[in-house]
Amino acid sequence: MTEAIEAKAASLAVRLPDAGETERAEIMAWVAQNPAHAVAFARAESAWKDCERLKALGFDLPEEDDGIDEVSVPVETGKGLSRRGVILSGIAALAIAAAVPAVRMLGPETQDFSTQRGEVREVRLADGSTLRINTDSKVEVAFSDKRRLVRLLEGEASFDVAHDKARPFDVEADGTVTRAVGTQFTVRRRAHEVELTVTEGIVSVRDGTGQEARIAAGHGAQIKPGAIDASVLDSRTIARRTAWRERMLEFDGLTIGEAVAEFNRYRQTPIVIADPRIASLRVGGRFGLSESEQFLDALQSGFGVRVSKRADGAMEIAEPH
Repeated sequence: MTEAIEAKAASLAVRLPDAGETERAEIMAWVAQNPAHAVAFARAESAWKDCERLKALGFDLPEEDDGIDEVSVPVETGKGLSRRGVILSGIAALAIAAAVPAVRMLGPETQDFSTQRGEVREVRLADGSTLRINTDSKVEVAFSDKRRLVRLLEGEASFDVAHDKARPFDVEADGTVTRAVGTQFTVRRRAHEVELTVTEGIVSVRDGTGQEARIAAGHGAQIKPGAIDASVLDSRTIARRTAWRERMLEFDGLTIGEAVAEFNRYRQTPIVIADPRIASLRVGGRFGLSESEQFLDALQSGFGVRVSKRADGAMEIAEPH
């Protein structure tokens, strides 16, 4: 019975990316029927994504009708369940096997970009798109004749996508895939969700469970597995989320705690708030990414707080004596 469920899940996971609205509804209805269906489908879809990534990197993998038998790929976890313990199509099984040698995977078609803490980097990609990478972030770029794939491994990045209708531009972050043809948007990986901000055009976004939504300019989304929470963004929110592209931070009604958290993304030593009552006070202003000292001076002048440097190098904000 378990093998039948896993085989069915693998078949549906392969069909899902190209399924129409009706077929997609049928697939998701099957997934929702039973918790065992949901678990098997999640594993199968994860394997299928590995396969898609390898194809985007230029690997020639067999098609579904190449006569390869279905195989089982068990990997023990110590709890009686396998991490990839699911009946996979030959395509997905080969993808997992090929993913092991990292040197081969990161071939000449792939480029890696990263930034250190406090650094913002702009890269002109081969297709004419512009990639902006925020502080402490890692990005992997892989272009093929049919697809442009960017994986946001850590942090935040902004994309100004060159129009190419024949090659969609996909950004993968923590199981979420955002697709565009010619548009501008920002993706940020947070602790428990992916934050999307669209400033030009329209993008489609798909979460790890297959749920999809279209997000237009002036809108954003908070994306978690099984939930895409789209919303209209006012101009202040958009300015705050995208100011880093100009190497600025913009605070318009944020709390001091929120503002400090943003500055700490760029500092080598943190700013620490000693009194939680200070953290809830609201501030405004526009500062350069490296102007945390000016920000602290403004807090002392405007709120009368005391700022001091600790022995470990951290800057501490406290109530005045």
